[in-house]
Amino acid sequence: MDLNVPVKKVVCFQNSCQALLERQVRDGDILIATSWPTAYTASELPPSKGEEYYFMQHYEIWPVWNDLDCWKEVESLNGSPSIAMADVTPDDPHLAQYKDLVDESYSLPVRIIRTSEWEEKILDQLGENSVGSVSYGVDHELFYPSTTTEQQTVLALYRNSPEKGDRQAIAAFEKLHRRNEDIEFLMFGRSKSSQVPRFVEFEEDPSQEMIRDLYSRSDIFVYPSWVEGYGMPPMEAMACRNALVSTDVGAVRDYTPQEGVEFVPVRDVNAIVSKVERLLQSPDRLESMKERNREYIQQFRWEKTAEEFESIITS
Repeated sequence: MDLNVPVKKVVCFQNSCQALLERQVRDGDILIATSWPTAYTASELPPSKGEEYYFMQHYEIWPVWNDLDCWKEVESLNGSPSIAMADVTPDDPHLAQYKDLVDESYSLPVRIIRTSEWEEKILDQLGENSVGSVSYGVDHELFYPSTTTEQQTVLALYRNSPEKGDRQAIAAFEKLHRRNEDIEFLMFGRSKSSQVPRFVEFEEDPSQEMIRDLYSRSDIFVYPSWVEGYGMPPMEAMACRNALVSTDVGAVRDYTPQEGVEFVPVRDVNAIVSKVERLLQSPDRLESMKERNREYIQQFRWEKTAEEFESIITS
């Protein structure tokens, strides 16, 4: 969808550029920051630029999420590892400084809008809160069941980043393939890695229409992320009639029916294998999950997202 919205590029977001930013950002009613650096910028601009909101779409401690030492530390703590990460102080001083900047952005004098219950738990862990929540939508004119296949098929997304669980997906596919060579395995991503086995059909940098066809060919979508702010791919897979095997990350629990997803622990290859095998061996239950997901996800539409967002900033 082309909204034909004018985009104005500004030179920088550092405090040293504040006077320049004040000239370039026109006066308005609402000012929305969409990441932690712009939250600092928004908080420093004068009230004439608009009422300030911070649209939180993840806990943006990106280098920390990819640090294995930090993951080892949180896995020794009680509760959800991704929630416990809020309490971790990285040993690396650069990571610690980065995390401090992100954490402190949530205490700025701006109103936080979140997208998932997981983000609310992060804010609570940090002693902060939000003024409201919006759910993402699915473009149902783009994502719908477009093709079918008789062969049992499992799909995963490859994103070439440790915290996305790529290695766990590949390891699970390898185990499943050794046990049953009749299963078809699909993956897609921006670029292919040598880590992807040859028996996996990989679509490199596919179009949205190709992604829809991949979802539609699949029976089970595997989503092994260690952490997500929201997690949209499972929604698209559901719209194309997939059952889900997923880690309990982001908003997955918020937008799935209880009977439509099999949750697995983070970084647990054997759990993925077990859940996928169990579903493939229960075709009636698998078909029921696929259809239930397709029906349930219909309520999540971008029009609803826009209404929720507008309601928050105009209340």
